[in-house]
Amino acid sequence: IELAGVFLPMIFRSNNENIISVRIAERSLFSRFIQLLPDEVVTCPTIHSFRVTEVEARLLNEINIRHSDCLFGKENFTTRDLVVKKDDVEKFYKFLDMCYSKMILKKSYEKDKCGFLRIGGMSDVPYVEVDGTKYLPVFYFEGAIDQSMCLTLRGWDWAYLRFCCQVQGVKDELIASDCCESVALQDLREYFPLETSFVEYWPAKDYISRMVSMKITQPGSWTRVI
Repeated sequence: IELAGVFLPMIFRSNNENIISVRIAERSLFSRFIQLLPDEVVTCPTIHSFRVTEVEARLLNEINIRHSDCLFGKENFTTRDLVVKKDDVEKFYKFLDMCYSKMILKKSYEKDKCGFLRIGGMSDVPYVEVDGTKYLPVFYFEGAIDQSMCLTLRGWDWAYLRFCCQVQGVKDELIASDCCESVALQDLREYFPLETSFVEYWPAKDYISRMVSMKITQPGSWTRVI
Protein backbone atom coordinates (compact mmCIF):
# COMPACT_ATOMS: atom_id res chain seq x y z
CA ILE A 1 0.00 0.00 0.00
CA GLU A 2 1.18 3.55 -0.73
CA LEU A 3 0.39 6.27 1.78
CA ALA A 4 1.77 9.82 1.59
CA GLY A 5 4.40 8.62 -0.87
CA VAL A 6 5.54 5.78 1.43
CA PHE A 7 5.16 2.12 0.46
CA LEU A 8 4.16 -0.18 3.32
CA PRO A 9 3.96 -3.99 3.14
CA MET A 10 0.48 -5.24 3.92
CA ILE A 11 -0.63 -8.66 5.12
CA PHE A 12 -3.98 -10.22 4.20
CA ARG A 13 -5.70 -12.24 6.92
CA SER A 14 -8.30 -14.91 6.22
CA ASN A 15 -11.10 -12.77 7.72
CA ASN A 16 -10.61 -10.24 4.89
CA GLU A 17 -8.66 -7.88 7.15
CA ASN A 18 -5.69 -6.01 5.75
CA ILE A 19 -3.07 -5.41 8.44
CA ILE A 20 0.19 -3.48 8.70
CA SER A 21 3.10 -3.88 11.11
CA VAL A 22 3.13 -1.29 13.88
CA ARG A 23 6.93 -1.21 13.84
CA ILE A 24 7.07 -0.64 10.09
CA ALA A 25 4.39 2.07 10.21
CA GLU A 26 6.26 3.86 13.01
CA ARG A 27 9.63 3.71 11.28
CA SER A 28 8.49 4.57 7.75
CA LEU A 29 5.37 6.71 8.13
CA PHE A 30 4.83 8.10 11.63
CA SER A 31 8.38 8.78 12.86
CA ARG A 32 8.39 12.49 12.03
CA PHE A 33 5.08 13.07 13.81
CA ILE A 34 6.00 10.99 16.86
CA GLN A 35 9.31 12.83 17.25
CA LEU A 36 7.71 16.28 17.15
CA LEU A 37 4.26 15.86 18.72
CA PRO A 38 3.74 15.33 22.48
CA ASP A 39 2.72 11.87 23.67
CA GLU A 40 -0.55 13.30 24.97
CA VAL A 41 -1.50 14.09 21.36
CA VAL A 42 -0.12 10.93 19.73
CA THR A 43 -2.15 8.76 22.11
CA CYS A 44 -5.46 10.62 21.70
CA PRO A 45 -7.01 7.92 19.47
CA THR A 46 -7.78 4.43 20.71
CA ILE A 47 -6.33 2.08 18.07
CA HIS A 48 -6.56 -1.65 18.61
CA SER A 49 -3.53 -3.79 17.74
CA PHE A 50 -3.01 -7.54 17.47
CA ARG A 51 -0.09 -9.90 17.96
CA VAL A 52 1.69 -11.19 14.88
CA THR A 53 1.37 -14.92 14.18
CA GLU A 54 4.44 -17.07 13.55
CA VAL A 55 3.60 -17.30 9.84
CA GLU A 56 3.17 -13.50 9.62
CA ALA A 57 6.46 -12.93 11.45
CA ARG A 58 8.29 -15.15 8.93
CA LEU A 59 6.61 -13.31 6.07
CA LEU A 60 7.59 -9.90 7.46
CA ASN A 61 11.19 -11.06 7.89
CA GLU A 62 11.27 -12.30 4.30
CA ILE A 63 9.87 -8.99 3.03
CA ASN A 64 12.33 -7.00 5.12
CA ILE A 65 15.49 -9.05 4.48
CA ARG A 66 15.03 -10.43 0.97
CA HIS A 67 13.01 -7.71 -0.70
CA SER A 68 13.73 -4.51 1.23
CA ASP A 69 17.40 -4.77 2.21
CA CYS A 70 16.49 -4.39 5.90
CA LEU A 71 14.76 -1.08 5.22
CA PHE A 72 12.51 -1.70 8.24
CA GLY A 73 15.34 -2.41 10.68
CA LYS A 74 17.75 -5.29 11.35
CA GLU A 75 15.84 -6.74 14.29
CA ASN A 76 13.81 -9.83 13.39
CA PHE A 77 10.03 -9.76 13.55
CA THR A 78 8.59 -12.14 16.15
CA THR A 79 5.23 -12.99 17.70
CA ARG A 80 5.86 -10.13 20.13
CA ASP A 81 5.38 -7.66 17.28
CA LEU A 82 2.07 -5.90 16.72
CA VAL A 83 -0.09 -5.22 13.69
CA VAL A 84 -3.00 -2.82 13.14
CA LYS A 85 -5.72 -2.59 10.53
CA LYS A 86 -4.87 -0.75 7.31
CA ASP A 87 -7.90 1.51 7.79
CA ASP A 88 -6.60 2.62 11.20
CA VAL A 89 -3.14 3.35 9.77
CA GLU A 90 -4.69 5.61 7.13
CA LYS A 91 -6.90 7.39 9.67
CA PHE A 92 -4.05 7.75 12.17
CA TYR A 93 -1.84 9.34 9.50
CA LYS A 94 -4.59 11.80 8.63
CA PHE A 95 -5.05 12.62 12.33
CA LEU A 96 -1.32 13.14 13.00
CA ASP A 97 -0.91 15.20 9.83
CA MET A 98 -3.61 17.62 10.98
CA CYS A 99 -2.14 17.81 14.50
CA TYR A 100 1.28 18.50 12.97
CA SER A 101 -0.13 21.29 10.80
CA LYS A 102 -1.86 22.97 13.71
CA MET A 103 0.78 22.54 16.42
CA ILE A 104 4.09 22.63 14.53
CA LEU A 105 3.36 24.54 11.31
CA LYS A 106 0.73 26.75 13.02
CA LYS A 107 -1.58 26.38 10.03
CA SER A 108 -5.32 25.73 10.02
CA TYR A 109 -7.58 24.96 7.07
CA GLU A 110 -11.32 25.07 6.43
CA LYS A 111 -11.33 21.31 5.83
CA ASP A 112 -9.94 20.59 9.32
CA LYS A 113 -12.18 18.23 11.27
CA CYS A 114 -11.78 20.07 14.58
CA GLY A 115 -11.05 23.48 16.06
CA PHE A 116 -12.36 26.01 18.54
CA LEU A 117 -15.27 28.44 18.62
CA ARG A 118 -14.91 31.68 20.54
CA ILE A 119 -18.37 32.20 22.02
CA GLY A 120 -19.49 35.71 22.81
CA GLY A 121 -15.96 37.01 22.36
CA MET A 122 -14.89 35.36 25.62
CA SER A 123 -15.14 31.57 25.93
CA ASP A 124 -13.10 29.27 23.70
CA VAL A 125 -14.73 25.86 23.31
CA PRO A 126 -13.41 22.98 21.16
CA TYR A 127 -15.54 21.29 18.53
CA VAL A 128 -15.37 18.36 16.15
CA GLU A 129 -17.25 18.22 12.85
CA VAL A 130 -19.34 15.09 12.27
CA ASP A 131 -21.30 14.75 9.01
CA GLY A 132 -21.16 18.51 8.46
CA THR A 133 -22.32 19.43 11.98
CA LYS A 134 -20.10 20.90 14.70
CA TYR A 135 -20.35 19.18 18.10
CA LEU A 136 -19.04 20.65 21.36
CA PRO A 137 -18.34 18.80 24.65
CA VAL A 138 -21.17 19.09 27.16
CA PHE A 139 -18.84 19.25 30.18
CA TYR A 140 -17.87 22.80 29.18
CA PHE A 141 -21.39 23.96 30.06
CA GLU A 142 -21.68 22.53 33.60
CA GLY A 143 -24.93 20.59 33.27
CA ALA A 144 -26.88 23.33 31.52
CA ILE A 145 -27.58 21.22 28.41
CA ASP A 146 -30.69 19.05 28.10
CA GLN A 147 -29.50 15.43 27.91
CA SER A 148 -32.01 14.66 25.16
CA MET A 149 -29.97 16.95 22.87
CA CYS A 150 -26.70 15.12 23.51
CA LEU A 151 -24.76 12.87 21.15
CA THR A 152 -22.16 10.41 22.46
CA LEU A 153 -18.89 10.75 20.54
CA ARG A 154 -16.58 7.76 20.22
CA GLY A 155 -13.69 6.54 18.10
CA TRP A 156 -12.04 9.00 15.74
CA ASP A 157 -14.59 11.77 16.33
CA TRP A 158 -13.72 11.74 20.03
CA ALA A 159 -9.98 11.51 19.24
CA TYR A 160 -10.10 14.79 17.30
CA LEU A 161 -12.08 16.52 20.04
CA ARG A 162 -9.75 15.11 22.71
CA PHE A 163 -6.80 16.57 20.78
CA CYS A 164 -8.33 20.04 21.07
CA CYS A 165 -8.92 19.49 24.78
CA GLN A 166 -5.23 18.58 25.19
CA VAL A 167 -4.19 21.73 23.33
CA GLN A 168 -6.29 23.77 25.74
CA GLY A 169 -5.06 21.97 28.86
CA VAL A 170 -8.33 20.36 29.94
CA LYS A 171 -7.98 18.21 33.08
CA ASP A 172 -7.17 14.57 32.35
CA GLU A 173 -10.13 13.26 34.33
CA LEU A 174 -12.55 15.03 31.98
CA ILE A 175 -11.14 13.38 28.85
CA ALA A 176 -9.97 9.99 30.15
CA SER A 177 -13.10 8.10 29.04
CA ASP A 178 -13.48 6.30 25.69
CA CYS A 179 -16.47 8.51 24.87
CA CYS A 180 -17.77 12.02 25.41
CA GLU A 181 -21.22 13.59 25.54
CA SER A 182 -21.57 16.44 23.06
CA VAL A 183 -24.12 18.94 21.81
CA ALA A 184 -24.64 20.17 18.25
CA LEU A 185 -23.84 23.83 17.61
CA GLN A 186 -27.34 24.59 16.33
CA ASP A 187 -28.83 23.20 19.55
CA LEU A 188 -26.30 25.03 21.70
CA ARG A 189 -27.26 28.38 20.17
CA GLU A 190 -30.69 28.08 21.83
CA TYR A 191 -29.02 28.59 25.22
CA PHE A 192 -27.50 31.94 24.23
CA PRO A 193 -28.95 35.35 23.26
CA LEU A 194 -29.50 35.78 19.50
CA GLU A 195 -26.71 38.33 19.20
CA THR A 196 -24.09 35.94 20.63
CA SER A 197 -21.17 35.43 18.25
CA PHE A 198 -19.59 32.06 17.45
CA VAL A 199 -16.25 32.72 15.75
CA GLU A 200 -13.77 30.16 14.41
CA TYR A 201 -10.57 30.27 16.45
CA TRP A 202 -7.30 28.48 17.15
CA PRO A 203 -5.10 29.42 20.13
CA ALA A 204 -1.80 31.07 19.28
CA LYS A 205 -0.07 29.04 22.00
CA ASP A 206 -0.69 25.38 22.81
CA TYR A 207 -0.99 24.40 26.45
CA ILE A 208 0.81 21.15 25.73
CA SER A 209 3.86 20.71 23.50
CA ARG A 210 6.71 18.24 23.03
CA MET A 211 8.96 20.65 24.95
CA VAL A 212 6.85 20.69 28.11
CA SER A 213 5.42 17.17 27.92
CA MET A 214 6.78 14.89 30.62
CA LYS A 215 5.95 11.77 28.62
CA ILE A 216 8.03 10.07 25.94
CA THR A 217 6.13 8.16 23.26
CA GLN A 218 7.19 4.52 23.52
CA PRO A 219 7.15 2.19 20.49
CA GLY A 220 3.63 0.95 19.93
CA SER A 221 2.18 3.03 22.78
CA TRP A 222 -0.34 4.58 20.38
CA THR A 223 -2.09 1.21 20.13
CA ARG A 224 -4.06 -0.88 22.59
CA VAL A 225 -3.31 -4.61 22.39
CA ILE A 226 -6.38 -6.85 22.32
